[in-house]
Amino acid sequence: MKSLIEFIRELFNRKNNRAWMNCLSSQVCIAFLYKYDRKLINIILKNSGNNISEVPIFMKEHYQGAYENKVKFAQKYAEGYLFSDDLAPYINYRFLAKKLFKNGPYYGIKTNGRIHVFLKD
Repeated sequence: MKSLIEFIRELFNRKNNRAWMNCLSSQVCIAFLYKYDRKLINIILKNSGNNISEVPIFMKEHYQGAYENKVKFAQKYAEGYLFSDDLAPYINYRFLAKKLFKNGPYYGIKTNGRIHVFLKD
């Protein structure tokens, strides 16, 4: 595993140096950089207008968590709507996942064998 310093140096080799320089002044930002995959970081920053101070707001409003796959997210999603556990065996979670992600309010980013789920705008 790379050290935090090596990871930050690698990030500085990117085009958007200003966002990264602003980011380094924040301990929260450094923790954020180290916690997430680079692909995910770039997408989160893009959706935050490349403004690192907007990242916590974006994450709070849109991030739904990391799951093994879309079906696992659909199961968790359905738990909030089931009145009884007896109904769970009758739900087609694959179909629900397809609906939630294809035309529904969610999108996912797959990194490191997990899918990170976000609420669309």
